[in-house]
Amino acid sequence: MAGREKRYTKTVSFFRLVALPGGNPAQQRDWSKLLEDASEETLAKAAKNSEVDGDVVAYDKKNRLVLSRDRGNAPRQRNLQNREKRAMRTQGSSWNPIEESFITFLDAGNVFAFARSSAIGPPARLVAEWINASGITSGIAWGVEPLIDPERYERLRQENGVTMVDVVARPALAPENASNSLIQAIASLRSLGDVKIEIRATVSHGRKNRPQQQALRDQALEVLGAISEDDSFIEGARVKKIGESDPIDLIEHHMTSKGEITIELGAQDRSMTDDIVFRASDGIIADNLQSVLRIIGA
Repeated sequence: MAGREKRYTKTVSFFRLVALPGGNPAQQRDWSKLLEDASEETLAKAAKNSEVDGDVVAYDKKNRLVLSRDRGNAPRQRNLQNREKRAMRTQGSSWNPIEESFITFLDAGNVFAFARSSAIGPPARLVAEWINASGITSGIAWGVEPLIDPERYERLRQENGVTMVDVVARPALAPENASNSLIQAIASLRSLGDVKIEIRATVSHGRKNRPQQQALRDQALEVLGAISEDDSFIEGARVKKIGESDPIDLIEHHMTSKGEITIELGAQDRSMTDDIVFRASDGIIADNLQSVLRIIGA
């Protein structure tokens, strides 16, 4: 088993930068040029005034952004031949383990493709925080929103109700002050630590249960709004419409602008490098470009 290569699957999601307050679309910026013009002083300023450090990476004639933040500890390593475990060591006391996020800006709608080294990598909202802290754009404050197909969202909203909502989530990553009852129930279990839980709410078919069916529909809409935001604590979400036996996967059905990439790492070098991630994510961008343009109306 020694020396074998590793393959990992990572998700590439699409988000858009919007103007604050209000969350309205803004005029498209040339993000590659803005990143190219960012000086070392600008990068240091952004690192000081935000939760993350940012590096500009040139790949395939386009400037990309890589955000990183320290992680509290490094994972251990295991010998595949005898199962011996050892600590992972840094280069020295001035080095620290990090988690990263990899951002590629598209040329329309201020949309960006987003991938993380792990679930604890910098969330998408920190892209806007870093841009605001850097000052590479002036006269505007940016926020981030996930790219959800509005047509499919509206179709769910117009349903008379649903008879089941099933959510799989990690409580440790759930927001503490959510208004959604299901998300509140998930967040109440944060003390369990890094576990995965499943919560299912059901109601019987029939017109007499219409108020409960509509209440579950509203819960499903709020769960949908939380999918892929921030730390993406929701890993699965399904609903059953009235009169139907097969559930609908909210992530697959509504978050149309996302895809999975396979990362191949060497026998010894197990880090996700910039070029490996950007090479793989560019394929997802090409596959989803027309869908993204339709959603943003470009």
